[in-house]
Amino acid sequence: MRRALIIAMALLVATSCNTFIMKNDIVQLKELEKKHYVMLKDVSANNNSVKKGSEVKLKIATSKEWVKVYAYPAKVDELKADLTLILYLFDDDFEGKKFSTERFQERLNAIVAGR
Repeated sequence: MRRALIIAMALLVATSCNTFIMKNDIVQLKELEKKHYVMLKDVSANNNSVKKGSEVKLKIATSKEWVKVYAYPAKVDELKADLTLILYLFDDDFEGKKFSTERFQERLNAIVAGR
């Protein structure tokens, strides 16, 4: 019984240490949502689109395995806006399946520029 408990605890510790994105990275990503951006290219997904040159704001969603970045018109309230998926990255897109701010910014900067 004690041995099973030790094994269970070891597995719990091992799986909890294997996190794709850390809390401090999420805080940094949320800061990006406060800024305005300009689209560098046309993007369309799920019957929504954002045109090159449009001023947008970002909405960023994260999970244990991915990061999604949505854009919406900067002049529209987020709750009323149609969000367009502009970037979708999985843990496999990062070295060692660990989130990298530099890699994320590199990919995001190919789509939008800060204002």
